[in-house]
Amino acid sequence: MTGNAPVPKDRDGNDVAVGTTVRVLSLSGRWLDEIPEDERARVLSMVGETFQVYEIDSYGRPWVMKEWHGVDGHPDVFLVEDVALDADEMLVVRADEPDAGT
Repeated sequence: MTGNAPVPKDRDGNDVAVGTTVRVLSLSGRWLDEIPEDERARVLSMVGETFQVYEIDSYGRPWVMKEWHGVDGHPDVFLVEDVALDADEMLVVRADEPDAGT
């Protein structure tokens, strides 16, 4: 994280940093309506899943990504979607929770 951006927090006020595992609770914003339908479906499939934060941007927003391999039956084709999360869209998952690695 750069600059004086605030430390990002999850829905419950827990600190979020690079490497933190979070569950995506929801995704919202006009940007969802502005992306193609197939991309929107992929992005929305992230809701309910857990991801490791790989970046905190200059606005203090955590970023997570999901990869799909073997797209359309081709093993060498893959897609990546990444999203920035607002506090109300994520929840920190502790390592001792039963489904922390999913």
